[in-house]
Amino acid sequence: MAEKTKTIGIMGGGQPVGAGPRTRKARAKGLYDTDVNMQIKKSNENPMVLALYEGLLKGKTHQLLHRNLGSTEN
Repeated sequence: MAEKTKTIGIMGGGQPVGAGPRTRKARAKGLYDTDVNMQIKKSNENPMVLALYEGLLKGKTHQLLHRNLGSTEN
């Protein structure tokens, strides 16, 4: 029978594996502290994002954001 090994590192989505309660609490506090201090909370209210869509991405958003992954076409 294969020996069980503990996985250490990062899983999909950037979530730490095997984080204990102290680590989870510190991570939650860091995320909350960052969020509470942000002036812009939504991307559709961010002037930099709006400028990007009006400039460089104008008319290309549907093509870039909605991909058919089963297709061989780009």
